[in-house]
Amino acid sequence: MTIHALIVAHGDLARALLAAVEKLAGPQEGVRTLSNEGCDMETLRARIQQASDELGSGPLVVFADLFGGSCANASTALIHGRPDWRLVTGVNVPMLVNFFQNRERLPLDETIDLLVSRGRDGVKRFPETEHGLASRPTG
Repeated sequence: MTIHALIVAHGDLARALLAAVEKLAGPQEGVRTLSNEGCDMETLRARIQQASDELGSGPLVVFADLFGGSCANASTALIHGRPDWRLVTGVNVPMLVNFFQNRERLPLDETIDLLVSRGRDGVKRFPETEHGLASRPTG
């Protein structure tokens, strides 16, 4: 069974993330994007519910841009009582590419574990030093 995706973010970020992923991984089915623009919490929850209804039954991963932000908070309120829904915050391109590459071959929680790991692995700092911090010029 295919795991559906809903990307919820501030402004046009959700749509831009999906566009970038589709350039890398091709067109995707079973995914919707949603902006919180102009939404109070109740309206945002209603839009998330409507988008999930449009995707149909089955497992759903809601990707939100910011832990503790309105998109994540509205999604959290809807997840309770839905054992086949998951919320992943801090969504990024590596995370989404891995999701779309693996959502049909791995079970839901294994897919989540993989994409969270890959999303974290995609965050790097340059230049790297022994302690992960580059020295700063003085003066």
